[in-house]
Amino acid sequence: MYLYFIPISNVDGLRYINELEGYVTHVILPYYSLLDHDPDYLNNLLRSYNVKWILSSIMPDELLLKENIHQDFRRLADRLDIRDIVIWDMPTYLENYDASIKNTEYSIEIIKWFSSKEKYNIIPLAKGAYPEHLRYSLESILDLNFDVVAFHVSEYLSTRLSPYPYIPDKYLTPTGYMSQLIEIIREYPFKEILLIGIGSPKTLELVDYDDRFRYAGLSWYIDGLKRRAYTPDGIKDITFKYIECNCPACISTPP
Repeated sequence: MYLYFIPISNVDGLRYINELEGYVTHVILPYYSLLDHDPDYLNNLLRSYNVKWILSSIMPDELLLKENIHQDFRRLADRLDIRDIVIWDMPTYLENYDASIKNTEYSIEIIKWFSSKEKYNIIPLAKGAYPEHLRYSLESILDLNFDVVAFHVSEYLSTRLSPYPYIPDKYLTPTGYMSQLIEIIREYPFKEILLIGIGSPKTLELVDYDDRFRYAGLSWYIDGLKRRAYTPDGIKDITFKYIECNCPACISTPP
């Protein structure tokens, strides 16, 4: 599929992508982050970069529940001539078991809909808040002959809500539950597994144990805005410090 790490970027973050030339071949663009920009402007902007773009359907729930949003998504992908897509996101939460399976089933239907169009390179997004729902999603994706799968983990890393009482383990943490779901995905014979929302060195340490894993994240940009630098010694706050970096992008720049 792609490289070990794929940056996720909004339009503001794109100005840094050229500095990563040689390290980045693909960049994920969240669909919702493009909606405030003129498509003609976006078309010209994206053509100025030497990378392949992947359009992601991961978006806020209020957009996902908008009628025919998948058709709007397709129209933008076509207008921007983007053929690589991560689909299809839907709200699935532990507090609503019935909605989790219903939306997981709907996600598969939209994947089938895009598959019928034949011109897209689809990275199917596994859904389901419960293990049995996730298994349904994974088995359906395999039945559609996909050998890659994506899984969105951002909420497990950021939430403070415990899986209990929906998962009857009082001591299970959100990241612990995330690990259980990832273990389920590993049972299936996918060649590559894209974990979306894992981007910083700290979070990579949680899951970097299967050579099929690939990672995608926006944290490189969010942390950069907060003056948090990724270094071999960990994440450093450089708000009131200088740091000398010897990477290719910085080697010719003063400290």
